[in-house]
Amino acid sequence: MRFLSVNHLRLGSSPGGIPAHLASDSRVFSTRSVWQKAVALAVQRGVHAVVLSGQTLSPTNTGQEPWGPLSDGLAELQQAGIPVIATENGEFSAHNLSRLASSDAVHWLDDSLNWEPIFTAQMDATGGPSVHVVGGSLAESSNAPVENPVTLEQI
Repeated sequence: MRFLSVNHLRLGSSPGGIPAHLASDSRVFSTRSVWQKAVALAVQRGVHAVVLSGQTLSPTNTGQEPWGPLSDGLAELQQAGIPVIATENGEFSAHNLSRLASSDAVHWLDDSLNWEPIFTAQMDATGGPSVHVVGGSLAESSNAPVENPVTLEQI
């Protein structure tokens, strides 16, 4: 199975750190452009699912602007028959998305998962394969949680 994982997209945030010689048109570096390219890649490659994790929407842009490209991309993926699997984070939630997209546009993973030492979630398709999503921070990384970090051996 092939998945396209989009982590910390932060739709609606401004691009930064663009070299001066490339800054004539910064729109190509926007999060909107990145999302559109990810959707196009998923359709082109015929992935089995797109996984959205982390901050899908910018935490500093709480207006309506990021929702347009998000719902457009979700509709394109749905039309192509590519499911989207996501975790709720901030404004990106089933409740908020329901105002703009159909309820079956996203398969939501339970947001109440906890570290034990890693969390997993499962989505079973009727008569099809199971999808297991495993998340966690490596104990070897500098931003690992204080309690129960995941080690490479556990993975």
